[in-house]
Amino acid sequence: MENAPLFYPPSLTVHKLTDFEHFRYLFETWGGRFQQTSRGRFSGTAVIYQGMSVRAFQAETNQAIFTRGQDQAEMVTVIPITRANESTSWRGRELTRGHLLVKGPDVEYYNQTSRNTIIQALLIPLQIFTQMVGPPA
Repeated sequence: MENAPLFYPPSLTVHKLTDFEHFRYLFETWGGRFQQTSRGRFSGTAVIYQGMSVRAFQAETNQAIFTRGQDQAEMVTVIPITRANESTSWRGRELTRGHLLVKGPDVEYYNQTSRNTIIQALLIPLQIFTQMVGPPA
């Protein structure tokens, strides 16, 4: 298209989730896999922000979820560890409230949430992240 914009304006969408398939559908472009590991009816909320350079999301779910897979994009994911997600394990390790989980594009997701978890994440292009904090040591 000749007059197509070079970028889309930032957007914020809120999704009320009534089943696990809806949750998986929202994150299908990521390419990894999600598995509900607890029993019961799934419900939650997903808030997704798509900016011109960054993305952010908040996912609140009532069921435990296992996430595994390699991110297809060159993004760095930053997740603050809070009271609402400290029971999440990352690669089998417990997380400590007050820390930041920083995952580069070369690291596979491999985490397990517990029931009633809220995950907030900021996704930043690797190039922008490197400009902000410097190259890896």
